[in-house]
Amino acid sequence: MKLSYRTAGWSAISSGITGIMAILLLIGYLSLRGSSTDNGEFLTWLYSAGVLLEFTLLIPAIIGLYQFSQRMPPGISKALFNSWIGSIFFVIISLLLLFPKIVSDVFYMFPEGVFGGLLIACNLRLQGLVPRGLLWLGMVVGAGFILLGMFPLGFALFVDKASMQIPAVAPKEFPMNSANVVLHYFLFAGSIMGVLLLPLWAILIGRKLLKEIITT
Repeated sequence: MKLSYRTAGWSAISSGITGIMAILLLIGYLSLRGSSTDNGEFLTWLYSAGVLLEFTLLIPAIIGLYQFSQRMPPGISKALFNSWIGSIFFVIISLLLLFPKIVSDVFYMFPEGVFGGLLIACNLRLQGLVPRGLLWLGMVVGAGFILLGMFPLGFALFVDKASMQIPAVAPKEFPMNSANVVLHYFLFAGSIMGVLLLPLWAILIGRKLLKEIITT
């Protein structure tokens, strides 16, 4: 599937802008969580919709990045590319299933962890094609999403299986044991490294792809 660098670049930048808007909604949710249940749930849905759009817009960007990687061997392999795209569809499907409450509101973090691992693998194939700083940024973002992906899985194993249960169970209080505390540290670190920095990575990747219009 051929895609112009212009389309891929602007899609990446649009994904980054959407991600920033989603983060602002998340901040709004966290600030209103204790004051109004209805407002908090509405903002949660808006945030989830924002993440859904953010990852959807990443698909053309990754197609363009795959094409760009073929300029210098070994490049991103077809199998690695298909796995990376597949992980994004896994995230999208998980988010869509969240709205009818088929899965829990943290279930989608597990496929985000898969996405993060593949982001690191693909970054290793981009050496010599993108600036070193951007490569390291991609590594940090990937590691952040791996930490996020560990949260629902670890929660199900050591705290309560509700995080991975299908269909989703009604909200309830969970024991704040040592495993829960450690997993929330993972969640915090992963949110900083992955969620907050993914928009920046997407925007910078978009700029790099748009520059290829001029140089090719």
